[in-house]
Amino acid sequence: MAVVPLLLILVWLAVCAVWDLRHRELPLWITLVPYLAGAAYAALRGQWPAALLAVLLIPVSDLPKVLRLAGSILLVAAAEFLSPNTDGIWLSAAVWLVWLIWDWFPALYGGADARILIALALLALDGRIVLVLLLGMGLVGLILKAWKGRPTPMVPGILVGGIVYLMLFHNLRLSLF
Repeated sequence: MAVVPLLLILVWLAVCAVWDLRHRELPLWITLVPYLAGAAYAALRGQWPAALLAVLLIPVSDLPKVLRLAGSILLVAAAEFLSPNTDGIWLSAAVWLVWLIWDWFPALYGGADARILIALALLALDGRIVLVLLLGMGLVGLILKAWKGRPTPMVPGILVGGIVYLMLFHNLRLSLF
């Protein structure tokens, strides 16, 4: 990933993290625009089944619970079948996993967090990012909960997970000196 888009993504994540810490809620536009941009980017880079899955999960979210599950399973199965390579299969699985956790366990993270996670997976074209981001969310969430004594916003954890992902898989070096 090129440096300029990477910096833009990190700045966007930092803005989201600060907004989430201050207001405990993110406006729709700050997450939906990157979500759709990530879908467009993934589609242009050949991962159109994962991009289409991400877009189609939006209206599926409004169906009754049983239909949501059945519809999402059919969509992810189609995306997996149509994926051009194993990277696309992992990317589609990651998009579906984020959506499924948000849909079935809404106390873990909110819709804005799910949109950010899916946008980052689509922009990175890498399903592995979701695992690192979820670990970052969990770790930072536990630390902040122990410190503050109450549940905390998840976007700061996504930011930490994103930096760790870049360090692990894209050789990002953070030097203070």
